[in-house]
Amino acid sequence: MNPNLIMNLESVLSIMLLGATIAVVFSRNMINAVIGCSVFSMFLTLKYFTLNAPDVAITEAALGAGLSTLVFLVAIHKTSGRSPAAKQGTPAEDPQADARGRDQQC
Repeated sequence: MNPNLIMNLESVLSIMLLGATIAVVFSRNMINAVIGCSVFSMFLTLKYFTLNAPDVAITEAALGAGLSTLVFLVAIHKTSGRSPAAKQGTPAEDPQADARGRDQQC
């Protein structure tokens, strides 16, 4: 294979990895962040292939993009919607905190 093509591909993959990282860090939605992590893992898989490490690439694809994404999505699904306040994005009602607030106002 052409060495210049490999160098260009590695440069493009590095830029894509950086873009996926920025997307994950600045994401405000958990689902979008998980999808960004999955995309990052897929770009990293391609990077490993360009570095002639197919065994590491296959492992990264299976675990990083596949299993980790699934585990994170299931965890987000199981932990969301526990209370009506969690769905609205407001803090849950805490009677003790309300009582403390009334004591501080007096």
